[in-house]
Amino acid sequence: MPDMNYAWCFDHGVLHRFSPAEGPWCTGTWVQLPGVSEDLALEAKERQYGEARFFDQLTLEQQVMLVEARS
Repeated sequence: MPDMNYAWCFDHGVLHRFSPAEGPWCTGTWVQLPGVSEDLALEAKERQYGEARFFDQLTLEQQVMLVEARS
């Protein structure tokens, strides 16, 4: 399996996998996660964002940080 970059998409509510060769393909609100496997990426998501699956489930502070990061 080729190396992958992992990101949690708060628009789709799922873990995305981006091939480094192709780059990100999602235009939603997502955040890149550390980890060399899906399990490690999901653990990092849980530590930083808890059980939030969608954007409106984040705290206001987290929402602002994500919007500013995407600008």
